[in-house]
Amino acid sequence: MQDMTSTRPIDRSPFDRTIAVWNHKGGTFKTSVVANLGYLFAAGGNKVLLVDMDPQANLDIDFGIPAGERERGMGLAEALREGTALPPPRHLSENLHLVSGGPALHEFTDPASLAAILERVTTARYDLLAQALAPLAWDYDLILIDSGPAQTVLSQTILGVARYLVVPTRSDNASITGLVGVQDAIDEVADCNPGLNLLGVVLAGVGTQATRIGADKRKAIDTVLGEGTVFEAIIHYSEKVAVLARQQGKTVAELAGEYHHTQPAYTYLAQGKKVPNVAKAAVAIETDYLRLATEISDRMFAGDEQESTHD
Repeated sequence: MQDMTSTRPIDRSPFDRTIAVWNHKGGTFKTSVVANLGYLFAAGGNKVLLVDMDPQANLDIDFGIPAGERERGMGLAEALREGTALPPPRHLSENLHLVSGGPALHEFTDPASLAAILERVTTARYDLLAQALAPLAWDYDLILIDSGPAQTVLSQTILGVARYLVVPTRSDNASITGLVGVQDAIDEVADCNPGLNLLGVVLAGVGTQATRIGADKRKAIDTVLGEGTVFEAIIHYSEKVAVLARQQGKTVAELAGEYHHTQPAYTYLAQGKKVPNVAKAAVAIETDYLRLATEISDRMFAGDEQESTHD
C-alpha cells in the first residue's frame, strides 16, 4: 500500500467551496440533493460544477442525458488512474456543468485493479480526486460531489478533497444510528485534509404527508454528531414527483419552476379546477431545497467568519 508521507502535499486552497454529499449507506437521496442544490445555486447566478463519483451515474439520469450520449465515467476514471486533469465537463446550462460518473469507476472498487493503480501513481489515494480536480476548481463558485454508498477508495478521495461535508439521511432509527461512522470517516482523512468540516446532516426522503419530525430524531443525531448538526430544512419525498422528474430528465426544482411559469396555482380557481397534487408536491419539495440551500450558504459564511476571526 502506498505511503502517504512520501507524496507531495496538495494545495487545498482551490477547494474552499467544495461540498461532498456523502453517506456510506445507500438510498439516502445523495444524488437528489446534489442535483437539486446544483440546479438552484446555478439558477442563482453561481457557476457550479457537479462531480459524480458513483459508478451508477445517476446524475446523468436525473439530468436527462440520453443513454447513447453518456460518458460512462471513462474520462473521470482515466484522470484518477493516470494522475491527469479531468476532461472538459458537460455543460448542462450556462452555469451548471457535470463531470459524469459511470461503470468505469468500478476499477477503483476492485482490489486487484486498485492495487495496480496505487502502485503506479505518485499521488496518495486520498488525493487522487484533488489532483484531477485542481486545474478546474478555480473556474467555479461551488463544487458539489456525489458519492456512492460503499466505503471505498472513491469515498476516501472524495473526503480527501472536500472542504465541507453534507450528510443526507433517512429518519429511521437504523439510519440515524449508522451516522456514527461519519466522524470516523472524517478522522480517517484528517492527516491529509484537516480542514474537512461537517456542515450538517439533512433529513431526507420524508413523506409529503409528514408534517413534523419529532424532536427526538434531531436529538438522537445531535447525540451522535454534536449539537446543532441537523439542518432545519427537511427534504420531503413524493413518488409521483420523483417518477415524473426522472421521466422528463429534470430536477424536482426545475419541474416546480415550470409549474410556476406555465400554470401557477392561482390560475386553477378561475377554471374551476383543483391544483394537481403532483404540482403542489413539486413546489413544496422545491421549497425544501431552497431552505437547505440557504442554510448551507449561511453555515459556510459563518465558518469563513470564524476562520477570519482566528486569523
